[in-house]
Amino acid sequence: MKNNLFNKKISEIVEKEKPYGIILVGSLARMSELEIDKARDIDIFVIVDKAEFQREVINVEGLEFDISYMPLNLLQLSMTKRISSVICVLAKSKVLYKSNDTLKEYLDKIKTIYEEGSFTLDDYNINYTRFKLTQSYLTVKSRREDRVNFEFLSGIFIKELLNSYFKLNKIWIPPDKRMLKSIEDRKLIDMIEKYYSGNDKDTHAEDKLDKLESILNHVIEPFGGTLLLWEKGEYPFDFI
Repeated sequence: MKNNLFNKKISEIVEKEKPYGIILVGSLARMSELEIDKARDIDIFVIVDKAEFQREVINVEGLEFDISYMPLNLLQLSMTKRISSVICVLAKSKVLYKSNDTLKEYLDKIKTIYEEGSFTLDDYNINYTRFKLTQSYLTVKSRREDRVNFEFLSGIFIKELLNSYFKLNKIWIPPDKRMLKSIEDRKLIDMIEKYYSGNDKDTHAEDKLDKLESILNHVIEPFGGTLLLWEKGEYPFDFI
């Protein structure tokens, strides 16, 4: 049943949009064989000759389609700028339809870019990351008497830590829902699990701060550790 709905929708898109290609992404694309009947939703990219990126989320007789209409020039820009969110998604995709070999050439290039790894941070950006994380930790620490604000800022800080971990180690930043599963550092995973497993209303803020500090040190120690001060000079405008 779902297979028929899937095939029908793909045919409709081909007929209406005349795309360069249609790409399946997400968990379904990572399966060795397509098992549409087991899918809860279908995530696809439609590469088109249009001026702007569009998105459509629809339900077709119980099967949800999340469709991204990406202009070809935006796909090219994503490759040139090495945009992590696009590279990570399309590097593990499957082609459902292509009008010519252009799409295959682009996807092959994206897979090569993905395998090369993300940008290597220079000393300036490494130091900025160390300083920013240190300041963020101190901000969380200063709010330890305000429980709600402390918990809120702690959650933001952990995500900031993980994003920085990927950047520092030249790893593509994955989508949020796959972030924890993408970490190969077993010790880091254990530390995060330990933080959340003991994260209840009776856990003292100082205990949580100790765990956060341990995670912080684990992430940035290989790159010079915490950085409390910043000498006068160039600095990213990060106030937005």
